[in-house]
Amino acid sequence: MASKGSKAGALAERLLSNSYAQENISDAAEQLRAAYGRASKRRVRPAEDAKLREQVNRAAASVSEAVRAIRTGRQKPQPKRGRRVLVIVGVAAVGAGVALAASDELRSAIFGGGQGAPPSVSPTEA
Repeated sequence: MASKGSKAGALAERLLSNSYAQENISDAAEQLRAAYGRASKRRVRPAEDAKLREQVNRAAASVSEAVRAIRTGRQKPQPKRGRRVLVIVGVAAVGAGVALAASDELRSAIFGGGQGAPPSVSPTEA
């Protein structure tokens, strides 16, 4: 059986090497600080203060995630930019389709519906 000192040293080493766990612990400390400040200023019962409860819940979730990250060695997930770009391209394509469907002038300019003149203007009318 390993001594408590070596277990604590290993835990501290994993904590120092895991920036994701450090961020979560820092976030938990900020949330608890804010909750304490709110509770000490307002003198209300925590059960009735929704914002205070939310701050404490976020702090607890951050601590839980930090512990999970230390145990498993999990690092901060990388942002998934591919999906974001795909959504932007899709929205742009839909917008272009709507613009083409709504505008006769735009359709004729892109697809060449006439000799440079919109189809609604005929040479005999001008």
